[in-house]
Amino acid sequence: MIDAPRPAAETLRGATRTPVQASVAAVAPAESPHRAAAPLGTSPEERSTQRSPAHLVEWFETQAARTPDAIALACEDETVCFAALNARANRLAWALIAQGVAPEERVAIVHPPGIEMIVAMLAALKAGAAYVPLDPAAPRARLGQLLEDAAPKRVLAAEAYRDRLPQAARRLCLAESDVEPHSTLPDFNPSPPLAPHHPAYLIYTSGSTGAPKAVVASHEGVCHALRARSLLYPEAFEAFCLTAPITFDISVAQIFGTLVRGATLVIVRSLEDLQSLPGHWRERITQLMLPASTYANLLGAEPPSLTGLALRRVIVGGDALSSALVRLHRKALPGVELVNEYGPTEATIFSTAARIVGDEAMPDVATSEEATPGEVPDEQTPPIGTPIAGARAWVLDDKLQPCAAGIVGELYLAGRSIARGYWRRPGLTASRFIASPFEPGERLYRTGDRAAWRDGQLSFHGRVDDQLKIRGVRVEPGEVEAALAS
Repeated sequence: MIDAPRPAAETLRGATRTPVQASVAAVAPAESPHRAAAPLGTSPEERSTQRSPAHLVEWFETQAARTPDAIALACEDETVCFAALNARANRLAWALIAQGVAPEERVAIVHPPGIEMIVAMLAALKAGAAYVPLDPAAPRARLGQLLEDAAPKRVLAAEAYRDRLPQAARRLCLAESDVEPHSTLPDFNPSPPLAPHHPAYLIYTSGSTGAPKAVVASHEGVCHALRARSLLYPEAFEAFCLTAPITFDISVAQIFGTLVRGATLVIVRSLEDLQSLPGHWRERITQLMLPASTYANLLGAEPPSLTGLALRRVIVGGDALSSALVRLHRKALPGVELVNEYGPTEATIFSTAARIVGDEAMPDVATSEEATPGEVPDEQTPPIGTPIAGARAWVLDDKLQPCAAGIVGELYLAGRSIARGYWRRPGLTASRFIASPFEPGERLYRTGDRAAWRDGQLSFHGRVDDQLKIRGVRVEPGEVEAALAS
């Protein structure tokens, strides 16, 4: 259960202050009509010279010092510059530190989309904690279940949502409004003993046993993933739109991938708000990143949601990209680049990527007798591409032997972005994060996804189990069954 010390706001009043590696060479008798523009990013030699900051906080603070007057956040009619955002997050972070928050602790975030939500996330990180994003609109019972499992040291919750929390969690609540009146709190950067291996966030995903499970991502993993993004997409940009809820790990790329590069994060309350963005922001948003199914809905919306955006690139991920959506994209936004990213939460945002060219279905791919049982879908999806910088991918059979090119097996991932494991689930962690038979001391993450190598790229061929994706969010039938039976 959650401990219930003195209410946080009450206590606060007394405070004064590599190279890309594949396991088997691809055999390419014919070029796939869906192909990746290779290479994505820079050469292996150039990639090896890139070094990530020690942790996410250092990266953000460095950028805030470099461009203090630039606009960091925009939401409706409000904007916040980097210096003000850093100061606001610092004051809240010092309040958390006064409450005993430190590295390896957790701080839950219960906020609707908005500037206060980003301040809360940064404050948790600056205090050294991992943030735990929770959907404020989730059923009360689920909020209570997740809070009990996460056991946060504090809960940063918007006032309007506090009465939806269990009584014990309410006593842990703190908000920026509790901090701002206390002028004695400093606004300079805290310096907790934060290390690369410390957790940056816990994100809950659906669990096959009937209970949700939290993936623990480290600062090192997040920084590496963001560095890989900057290599894939090296051009400067002015603004990026936050379209994902913070309970979905795409949001990590959208939020921090924007802030650490000195651009403006434009926050919309819902995707419908894209239509009502002020013109000066619509002209500056040149990229969108969202689940493939959500993108399909936007393309079919009336009136069109994307009209007036100066798009040069659309990045999809979270669920499978279909050939039909590729054709729809080409028709609606000719000349706009389409990138298909793949990566489970356990691999920190993404692991592979493909720039999609062409709009025909992929040729049939054989199924190995030793591959995980299941039929190959009749309509093949576009490729999920090649591993990002520092990531490695293997397609293996049930004996952990590499499958030949064109043969479907299970996809395993490795590299610096692999998560620490599952919170309080050592058995599950051991079964999904296994010792690599190829690299001593390295872990492989068993994705549960079926894949094949073709033309030097990976293609996706469904799941080895009955897990579903709904708008990019995992749904385990076991959790649904458990909820119905309760």
